[in-house]
Order: sequence, then C-alpha cells, then structure tokens
Amino acid sequence: MSKPIKVSEDTYQELVGLLMPRETFDGVIKRILQVYKTISNVSDILGPSHYLQRRPITDARAKETLDRRGDSPALPNVPIQ
Repeated sequence: MSKPIKVSEDTYQELVGLLMPRETFDGVIKRILQVYKTISNVSDILGPSHYLQRRPITDARAKETLDRRGDSPALPNVPIQ
C-alpha cells in the first residue's frame, strides 16, 4: 500500500538528484533511512569516551541557533541544556 507525502520543491530536487538508474523514490528514501539509522547507531557501538559519542549541547549560541531555526541536532535524542 502506498501513501502520498508532501515535500518541498528543494527536497524533491534533492531526491531526484539521488535517484539511481531505474530506482523509485521509495528506493531513495529507504537508502537515506538506512544511512540515518546506521549513523544514529554509531554511538551505541562506540565506547562512552569516543569523540563521536552523543553529548549535550552546552554552547548557548548553538542552542539559540537551533531554537530559532527549529532545527534538531544531527543525531536524535541529543539533550539540549
């Protein structure tokens, strides 16, 4: 079963740019999700002292920028203090 989704023109163009020959948009999105899941799981594989481990954002300017733009950190579930 398929479901329609809305994406901005910019996002659509980026997805088109990622299409492999004979690939569907579903295939592109699945590839992107697989990469995202792999990156998100990196901190689970690495030790707690590794520099790529998730850390809270403590820089006030970085927090202010994220709050203003409504962005979230690159990795999910990163607490912002």
